[in-house]
Amino acid sequence: MKTIRFAFIAAVMTVTFSPETVQACATCFGQSDEAMAKGMNMGILTLLICITSVLLGMAGVGFYLVRRAARYASVTATNAAGDLGLPAGQTLK
Repeated sequence: MKTIRFAFIAAVMTVTFSPETVQACATCFGQSDEAMAKGMNMGILTLLICITSVLLGMAGVGFYLVRRAARYASVTATNAAGDLGLPAGQTLK
């Protein structure tokens, strides 16, 4: 059984990695003006734009939450100071 499995894996690797099937794309060959190279470059640009927009959106949500938490803390401190009869500009420490 092990011999058959090894022979199968060896045959698949031989076919997969033979020099006729392992060829570089147009960009690697230096022909960067072909349609395939232009399409690949546009695909890379599209993925870069998608990833950047998602990361910027996450950063924006984080920034929004930090500002909202700071605003909530200041409102809470102001309300607590008013409830305790402290002057308007003074907060609790």
